[in-house]
Amino acid sequence: MHHGVQEKGRFEVFEDYHLRVGEITADTHIPLALEAIEGVSCVDTLVALGPGDVTIDDRDSQTPGWKFNEWELRGVPVRMEIGPKDLEKSQVVLARRDTRAKSFVPMEGLTSHVEQELSTIQAALLARAVAFREEHTTHTDSYEEFKSILEGRPGFVVSPWCGNASCETDIKNETQATIRNIPFDSPAAVSKACLKCNAPATVHAWFAKAY
Repeated sequence: MHHGVQEKGRFEVFEDYHLRVGEITADTHIPLALEAIEGVSCVDTLVALGPGDVTIDDRDSQTPGWKFNEWELRGVPVRMEIGPKDLEKSQVVLARRDTRAKSFVPMEGLTSHVEQELSTIQAALLARAVAFREEHTTHTDSYEEFKSILEGRPGFVVSPWCGNASCETDIKNETQATIRNIPFDSPAAVSKACLKCNAPATVHAWFAKAY
């Protein structure tokens, strides 16, 4: 099931931590929220994360569940939940966007824990993306197989190409696929013929359709 955007944990506009302030219910009043805000302000380590990194969602017009869903759809990588019981125990609840797992974390050493969590998320998202790319990448030197592959599921097809733009145009007109990438470290197409025109190939090109 798709649960919205999943932003990577570092170097991204949405690299911030969402905090639920208190348990906002129909019977909850502002003093509870203020108490939680004061508790958050005592977590000096949060300030070290830098301006713009922490967003405190203290809206009392929405339920916690509604706010959780909103921030998950926006892709915020880590959400912190802080309520009255958490303040008593000097802890926070961390929720990861990528795995949807929750954990209880002491406020002491919170910054280092969050930084480690973000590094873990970054590595996990990269590994997932690479695995998805590899699973959806096929290699072939045959034009007939090339066309057959493109009629199936979306993905890349890596094939030898002569470097001639008119040849790429012919491939596009016949298959709707165009060259998406020619990696700098792509292995040389030694002794191989172009996928389309059979002229000596110069590179291995990554073809794909636009959707």
